[in-house]
Amino acid sequence: MISIFEEAFSKSNWADCTRFWVDKLFSKYGLIVLDADSKELKTVFRPTLELEIKQQFVYNAVVNTNNSISKEGYYPKINPRKLNLFYFNNGNRKRIVFKEGVFLIGDLTYSQDQILKMIELNPENFSPNVLLRPLYQESILPNLAYIGGPAEIEYWAQLKEAFDFSNVDYPKVILRDHFGWINNSDLDWWRSKGLKESDLFLDYDVLVKKILIKEKVFSLNVEDHLQAIKNNLLNEIQAVDSSVESMLNGELQKFKNGINKIESKLTRSSKRNNEIFYNKVKKVQNSIIINGNLNERKEGFIPLYNSLGDQYLSFLLEAS
Repeated sequence: MISIFEEAFSKSNWADCTRFWVDKLFSKYGLIVLDADSKELKTVFRPTLELEIKQQFVYNAVVNTNNSISKEGYYPKINPRKLNLFYFNNGNRKRIVFKEGVFLIGDLTYSQDQILKMIELNPENFSPNVLLRPLYQESILPNLAYIGGPAEIEYWAQLKEAFDFSNVDYPKVILRDHFGWINNSDLDWWRSKGLKESDLFLDYDVLVKKILIKEKVFSLNVEDHLQAIKNNLLNEIQAVDSSVESMLNGELQKFKNGINKIESKLTRSSKRNNEIFYNKVKKVQNSIIINGNLNERKEGFIPLYNSLGDQYLSFLLEAS
C-alpha cells in the first residue's frame, strides 16, 4: 500500500495520482477510468454544451423540478445557476456567467456566437458544473443504472427534466450500499447482551433507555395515562367552562416534565452504577456509527485494507 501511494503521489496532478492508485486496487475487477477532459469525449457532448449556451436549459428544467419537489415536501439539494459551465484557460477553471445577453469569463466578455465558435473548436476547454456533469457522464458512458451516495441521489432527482430536454437517457438511479465493520468479538458480546444488530444504529440515549426498560430497571411511560386523565376531564370541563382546558393542558405538561426529569435522573444513576457496561456499549456502537453518521463517512479504508489485504474487497463484493 505504501509503495502504491508513494508512486501515486509522485504524479504531476491529483487526477493522475487518483487514476493510478484506483487502477492498482481495482484493475482486476474490470474497472475502466477515463480522462473526461479529452477533446474526443467533450466533442461527443458538444450538442449539449451548445444547448446550455443557447437556452440555459439546465436552469429552467431544474427550477421547474425544484418547484415540484418543494410542493411534495422535499428540500431541493442544489439551486441551479443561470449557466452551469466553467472554462479552462492556462490551468485556471473559471465560471462562465451569463448576464444581460453576454457571457463573462473573468474580465472578458463574449457574444453567444463567439462562445459557440469556441465550443466548436475546443470543446475540451468547457467543463460542466455539478448539475451538468451527470448529463456529460451519461452522454459518454450511457448506463442502465447510476449508483450513487445519499447526496448524489438527492441532486440526481432534480435532473430528470433536464435529461429529457437534452435527449440524454436518464438511468435508473440507485442508492449505493453502505458498509460498517465490526470485530467478531464485539459482535458476539453485543448479541450475548440480548442486543440486535439493528440496535447498533439507534441513538445512544434511545438505546440506553431501551436497555433499561428491557432489564426492567424502570419504565415511566406515562403518555397513555395522561391522555386517559385528559379524556376523563375534558367532557366535564367543556360542559362547565371550556377556558379551563388550556389550564388542564398546562398542568398535565408540568407533570410530564417532572416525570421526564425523574427518568433522566434514574438513567444517569443506572449508567453510573453500570459504567463499564455502558462504556462498552458506546465503544462497540461507535465502531459502526457516531452521532448518527456511519464511520465510512469519515474513516479511510487503508487501515482495514492493510489488515485484510485483498480480502477487504472480497468481503465488500460478497456483502454487496
